[in-house]
Amino acid sequence: MADKQKIKQDIIDAAKTLFTNNGFISTTISDISKACGYSRRTIYHHFDSKEMIMNHIIYQELQVLDKGIRELMEKEMDDKYYVLCDMIVNYIIFNPFSYEAVSKTKIYKISNIDQIQKQIFDIGNNINNNIYSIINNYYPIKMVSVYLLFQYLSAVCNLLSNNQKFILDSNNMNKNEFLRYSYDLFLRGMMNV
Repeated sequence: MADKQKIKQDIIDAAKTLFTNNGFISTTISDISKACGYSRRTIYHHFDSKEMIMNHIIYQELQVLDKGIRELMEKEMDDKYYVLCDMIVNYIIFNPFSYEAVSKTKIYKISNIDQIQKQIFDIGNNINNNIYSIINNYYPIKMVSVYLLFQYLSAVCNLLSNNQKFILDSNNMNKNEFLRYSYDLFLRGMMNV
């Protein structure tokens, strides 16, 4: 019999691929069962619902982002802001399902959420506070700037996703130059507020 943690991770990995490729709504527990090779009963033994599987995916991906940001905070370097922006862009690009789910989540009362949702909320707060600390070293900002940064970088990623060749060619830039320009633009905007 397979290890419980391995079974759980196999289910999460299969669901992540399906959610990313087919969308959350279009993916069924039967689809996840076929993809991971475990019965629906086994899936329901580990997860109460498809939403719970989704929340575990989100939490795992936020853990990776959180770890990277904490490691960045410990480094002695002048360009932490740019490295931070690259981390956020990579999170948005390589974890689109997770980013979209987090950015659309509405929590009205912290007392009405389950344990995994609470973990997501807590790690999200840690991430936001650490991002705030890094940016605040460049310029005193309000916490709302962190939320704006995520939305801004999401828009930059969307722009590149839809029109990268045109934008880069018409501005005579490579992708890294365009991203750096975008990061500077956001920071200058915050400084003018």
